[in-house]
Amino acid sequence: LRLDDLLPADATVYGSPSIRFAHRFQPFGRLQYPAPLSYDDFVTNCDFSQYKVLVYQSADECFKLARTRVDQVLAMAMPNREHVVPELKALVKVCVTNAVYLHQYTKQRHNLQTTNVVLGGVDALSIQDKKTAAVIIKYDVHPTYPTIQVKDPVSA
Repeated sequence: LRLDDLLPADATVYGSPSIRFAHRFQPFGRLQYPAPLSYDDFVTNCDFSQYKVLVYQSADECFKLARTRVDQVLAMAMPNREHVVPELKALVKVCVTNAVYLHQYTKQRHNLQTTNVVLGGVDALSIQDKKTAAVIIKYDVHPTYPTIQVKDPVSA
């Protein structure tokens, strides 16, 4: 969602992102293999702007794979099963819900791209659409893993 400017960048409370990177990965600096990653390499490798479509497809595949794995765990016979089943079912619900919301969002983006191509627009989401689109993050299904929905600017 940061790729489409729907979520703001993280505000840095404790210094710049490069300082935060240096402190976070300082303990790994003593390792000879693999070679330590520089901050510039990190920024370059984390720039997914040229892979927008692939990022959404990968996210969809991850939600499907997570659901498959959780379903496999649910199918296994385990002792003390009644303690973990509610959480596993909540995880399945999060995976399914986020996959549906992601599908709706990619369809919405495709419709906007098609509309802008017909109208001669340059960007898939205009400035007005970005300002009126609402990102809804809820923790009602699972306390740790949220469901993330982008409301259509027209219906928001």
